[in-house]
Amino acid sequence: MSARRLAITIAILGFFAFAALGWFRGHSLEVIATRAGLGMLVLYVIVLTANRIVIRVVTDTIVKNVPEHRTIQDRPGGRAAE
Repeated sequence: MSARRLAITIAILGFFAFAALGWFRGHSLEVIATRAGLGMLVLYVIVLTANRIVIRVVTDTIVKNVPEHRTIQDRPGGRAAE
């Protein structure tokens, strides 16, 4: 699943959760729609940002753990040029 699709899915679920919460608290429809819409936008941005941070951390970790280029003399059992 792509990051954008995941962010959209979570934002939509959050929209309905915020709307239900506003409805149970007895707010007017305008307040419910405004808060749910803003909450959806905030969730979308948070999920995309978190995904970028996680990908950057994982990528940096993988790059740091890749061994540098080794010459034949550095390999076990390798022979140095005589």
